[in-house]
Amino acid sequence: MQTTSLFPTLLVEEYLDIDNKTIVEACYNMKKEIIWGEQEGGWQSDWRIEDDRFTELKTKVQEMMTKVEKEYYHINCPISIKNEWININYPQGATTNINQVHMHDRNVLSCVYYAQADDNCGELTLFSPHQLYDYAVPYRYIKQPNEWNSTRFRIKPETGKLVCFPSYLLHNANANRSSRDRISIAFNGDINET
Repeated sequence: MQTTSLFPTLLVEEYLDIDNKTIVEACYNMKKEIIWGEQEGGWQSDWRIEDDRFTELKTKVQEMMTKVEKEYYHINCPISIKNEWININYPQGATTNINQVHMHDRNVLSCVYYAQADDNCGELTLFSPHQLYDYAVPYRYIKQPNEWNSTRFRIKPETGKLVCFPSYLLHNANANRSSRDRISIAFNGDINET
């Protein structure tokens, strides 16, 4: 019998050794300045971070996107960071906030970096691009998720973790049930044809 794994989806994770204390401080500084970003259960910045305290993080994210472009996607034009923003999700925050199921259309890659994450701060859930399997076999019947039957994948946020996935994947961040803010910085990368 011959088997083939069709349409696999790339997920890349890496732990970064960077100055999280400074990044967290910068996030709270921006939150004080941009009061319009307040939403139910959290705060979100504008889509461009100009603060130099994020330079090292942006460099690491760009390196990850370049690695995916060259070693996995094998495309002939670069993937570059298009925008970035900060998410601060409050403890015991509402489930109806900025992190409901969504995707980042008109982008190639999306990344999230956890600058502050405690246990029970809300997992990142990625949903399969071929979710129609759920109609054939509802998820509650899956004994053990694997590459053949899984329609969702949960990632535990951890301080210092950088996650990269295709932007077309639907995803959401669950409510923060910890006792401290969850702070993440999100990035979109797109093909740079210039």
